[in-house]
Amino acid sequence: MLSFTIMAYSTDLRKRVLDFIDNGGSKADAERTFGISRRTIYNWLEAENPLTYDRPGPKGPRHIDYDALKQ
Repeated sequence: MLSFTIMAYSTDLRKRVLDFIDNGGSKADAERTFGISRRTIYNWLEAENPLTYDRPGPKGPRHIDYDALKQ
């Protein structure tokens, strides 16, 4: 069975990686230096605001229709 862990990288790490690339470092070097995947680097470069998280947060409590449960 395939198993993996989804990691949330800190804003500081994102900034350091993007600064590294902006200052002439290659994506492959950034991958090796910071230990993150090249796909993650490309995702950050393609994002409108790469220093923020774009995943939705938790939703509010669910509404339970007690009348529907009684039927």
